[in-house]
Amino acid sequence: MKVFDFTGEPRHDRFGRVGHQGTFNASPASAAAGIVTLRRLANGEPIQQADRMAELLRRSWDEVLQRHNVAGYIYGLASTFHVYFETDRQRLVGISRRNDLPTRDANRLKGMPGALIAQYTRLLRHHGVDIMSSTGGVLSASHTEQDIAQATTAFEATVGALLEEKLIYTL
Repeated sequence: MKVFDFTGEPRHDRFGRVGHQGTFNASPASAAAGIVTLRRLANGEPIQQADRMAELLRRSWDEVLQRHNVAGYIYGLASTFHVYFETDRQRLVGISRRNDLPTRDANRLKGMPGALIAQYTRLLRHHGVDIMSSTGGVLSASHTEQDIAQATTAFEATVGALLEEKLIYTL
């Protein structure tokens, strides 16, 4: 930690010292909160809980898409989730199964129309879910099965509205 210290020696203080600026530097409350958080994370259970809830959300939301035969799918790893709606009518020609939709093409995955993304997030917020992102998000250890059920209800209402507005398609 001495590399952060001012020594009074001009050359060291100007060129040899490591400067570290931060809003909460030297804040005992922030340091205590960090220690408590690290202790709670040490056994891995909070991370496992977040991952379990994300898997439940991905599965539940994908079931919504399946029920409505939506040309789209849910994907993600660990505690993340992403929603992809296929909006290229040409790509949908000849596709009759949702299993044929997945792609690894980043331009396609991140290239959904802005109007769709804006309406998708707007509708989710209207139904009480703010994902704070494009079409995906991250779950935490504080999320519960009840949270996932409520989010799934909001997602289903959102999908229904997007279908009515013809912003997403069915197979």
